[in-house]
Amino acid sequence: MRYRGVGSFASATLVSRILGLIRESTIAYILGASNLSDAFYVAFRIPNLLRDIFAENAVQSALIPTYFKAKENGRGEEFLGATLLFTLGSTLLFTILGITFANLIVTLFAYGFRSDPFKFQLTVKLTKITFPYLWLISFAAFLGGVLNIYRKFFVPALAPSMFNLGVIVTAIVGYRVTGSPLKALFFVGAGVLVGGGLHALFEVPFVLKERVKIRFRGFKIPEFNSFLKLLTPVFLNTGFTRLTLFVNTFIASFLRGGSISYLNFAFRIMQLPIGLFGVGVSTVVNPDLSEKIAKNEDPSREIMEGVRLSLLLTLPFLAIFIADAKGIISIIYQRGHFGTVALENTSLALIFYSFAIVPNSISKIFLSFFFARNNASIPNRVFAIGTAVNIIFSVILALLIGFSGLALATSIGSLTQLGLLFMYANPLISKEREDYLVMAKIFVVNLALFFLFLPVIKGLRWDVIIDSAVFSVVYIPILMALRVPEARKILHIISTLKSTS
Repeated sequence: MRYRGVGSFASATLVSRILGLIRESTIAYILGASNLSDAFYVAFRIPNLLRDIFAENAVQSALIPTYFKAKENGRGEEFLGATLLFTLGSTLLFTILGITFANLIVTLFAYGFRSDPFKFQLTVKLTKITFPYLWLISFAAFLGGVLNIYRKFFVPALAPSMFNLGVIVTAIVGYRVTGSPLKALFFVGAGVLVGGGLHALFEVPFVLKERVKIRFRGFKIPEFNSFLKLLTPVFLNTGFTRLTLFVNTFIASFLRGGSISYLNFAFRIMQLPIGLFGVGVSTVVNPDLSEKIAKNEDPSREIMEGVRLSLLLTLPFLAIFIADAKGIISIIYQRGHFGTVALENTSLALIFYSFAIVPNSISKIFLSFFFARNNASIPNRVFAIGTAVNIIFSVILALLIGFSGLALATSIGSLTQLGLLFMYANPLISKEREDYLVMAKIFVVNLALFFLFLPVIKGLRWDVIIDSAVFSVVYIPILMALRVPEARKILHIISTLKSTS
């Protein structure tokens, strides 16, 4: 595996994720966890949901594997041209439809808002403002996918920082100018478009620097037809996974005001380790295993190294988030209109969400494997089952314990999906005894640190940042002493972070 690529991706993603948390903290400061923030998050969630379907998952699961096959056949440039036209045309159509039928879409996503006409109409207006983000971010995702093809991981991972900066600056300016959370809300919505444009523009010069050749020769290209065939199950696959988000939003719209915001604030923190290391490892593994499969070579080593490294990097976050959720939420969000009640509720949601970190991260590697093999039926089957499990538990747990049950249901669904993906991938991947031994060591060390070490340092009443730093300083040397190969390679990633800073 290209460990330098993981380090490069992680360093850039760290910057982006920190700015993402600052973005969320800015919104929490201006809007709090209120009906205003609920309206914004529902409005932004709608184009963001389509972005996941048309942009990021399509690029990682369909564009990259198919490009290598087109390149092998001498049609890589034509394939990129056809894919770019398709991406821009289809997302423009959906943007127009989204703005036109915003009222109906908001009704489907958050029917509970209809009991409050002001909140409902506010959400409709914000949806119309934010929907063009779909077109902008889809173009950005295509550019990022091209850079990933060339093994350039740093720039696509850093580019979302531009989006975050766009929202932060626009929101702050709006609040300073108007002095009103309600009026500033529309600046936050406009900031989504400003950020989306900056995201795409940031990547353009780097694509030009690589001298990428894109030829527009129409759509009659065999590999483009393969791309479309693969895209359909990718859409279904992503649709299954995002159906749970739709259902959770729908259910939360009937719960007390602020529920959607509590879940969103916690979800953003949960996504930090997934974005840093889960997506980082899978992004770096994907081109390598796709190229090996295209050449009829065995990608088992790349897959298992990715699983081991992803487990090592993400499992500690589960321990830290459970041990000190309030400390984390307090540092990031508790200021301005974000009060004590919001702190308690967001912390509870984060604890339940944290169980999804590891399964979400490792699942991405197995998904890349199946899509590279042009086998989308297994992921679709798995996600259909996982989605059904998630929805059933969402309904039951929301009735029993309220909004936090939706976070717990998400984790249960993620664990179900990983278990099924591993079951189907197991016969197709060559594994060694060391793979199981290394993963067992990682689990044991994390359990020991959680039950023995974290209570001690937490009892010292240090800041949560110091707690996490001390945990990290102890964690890696213990794994190195136990001869976990990935622990030594972590030092290589750290050295890469220094070289790219």
